[in-house]
Amino acid sequence: MSITLRLVILICFAATLYALWPRTPSLKVFDPATVARLETETWQTSNATGRMNCVGAFYKLYDLQYRFSPLTAIGMAQNSARALHLFRGAPDPMDQEKALPYLQSNFATIKNATQSSFDSSLAAQQLYNLWLQSAEPASAGALAQSVAEYWATLYGKPASTFTSAANAYADALLAGGFTPGQTADWPRVNASLTQAYQELAAALK
Repeated sequence: MSITLRLVILICFAATLYALWPRTPSLKVFDPATVARLETETWQTSNATGRMNCVGAFYKLYDLQYRFSPLTAIGMAQNSARALHLFRGAPDPMDQEKALPYLQSNFATIKNATQSSFDSSLAAQQLYNLWLQSAEPASAGALAQSVAEYWATLYGKPASTFTSAANAYADALLAGGFTPGQTADWPRVNASLTQAYQELAAALK
């Protein structure tokens, strides 16, 4: 057997081992600055043509930050990219609803993989509603309350636990170009998301 063939076999074995190695995924342990940067990237690239532009950032988010298995992470990344691209790229607002099944699939996966008890259908609907609110004229206070209620569903704590983090996340949504014709302020988005995830991480301890 040649050295080249042995190397190929070794690489394939290592890749398979990495893909199948058991993990314990969690939405509660993450690096706030990295999550903020990756989420900013997903929002920014979802404005571009083609949903595949934001798959890579979503994959890094699910694989490296939330520790889902690579195979699970790629499926979730594709679903997230489809959902966000469908919502932000829909020519008719009625077409935005096509994003919801992909969100529902992801939250069902999260619930099963993390052995959580939250209502996955409700979490998907709440995230979808956040996008809807962000695309319409909405007060920062109302949007922040919706964020807090979404996290309350996901993490099983009172919405009041997340008030400060939700205010920062709402500011990111309002600056993120979800409203038709709006020019996104990406430095503001990243700064607000960083603050939001720092405070979310503190609230989850």
